[in-house]
Amino acid sequence: MIKVNLLKDAGKKQKKGGDSTILDSDFRNAVGGAVGENNAIIKRVAFLIIPIIVVFAYTWHVESGLKSDVEKLNKQAVVLDGQLEALKPELNTIEQLKGEKNKLSTELGAIKELSKKRYTYVKILDSLQSLIPEKAWVTKLTIKDQIISIEGRAIEDAIISSFMQNLEESAYFSNVTWVNSAEVNEPQGLVKSFSIRLDLENI
Repeated sequence: MIKVNLLKDAGKKQKKGGDSTILDSDFRNAVGGAVGENNAIIKRVAFLIIPIIVVFAYTWHVESGLKSDVEKLNKQAVVLDGQLEALKPELNTIEQLKGEKNKLSTELGAIKELSKKRYTYVKILDSLQSLIPEKAWVTKLTIKDQIISIEGRAIEDAIISSFMQNLEESAYFSNVTWVNSAEVNEPQGLVKSFSIRLDLENI
């Protein structure tokens, strides 16, 4: 007759079942810990990566805007270059006209200056003619830098003195200075040569 201890087998089964429960609990704890650590790592990585992504996106947006502005400016520059090319013939004509105008202005100024000098010379000669005594005459007249040099002849020294006095009393001359005088033979006889220097004034 065989005897079976059922209580003993039941106890073993309970022990076996108990061990399985403990293993399941440890596995769940391990898996939960691993998941928690992974979540923390993911959060840290996300905390580092998200700002980089934001900065990259902002930089890309700014660069895209700048590229668009550059393209617009390049197109405007091309348009302006075309307009300048179209206006070049007119600009060349304008520059040519300016050059001709400057040339004419220079010539006109020279003519005015020459006319002014001619008027001055006429006025000087007219004034001198009225101041020269009857028995004196001018053989050479030089004008340079508002200074007049006169060379002439006179019958005697008194006439030369009279001529110098007339020049001093004129409103057009100043600083009348005797330079020299000498006796010379002329076809009409022995006469006095003289040289006078004076300054122009009010002409």
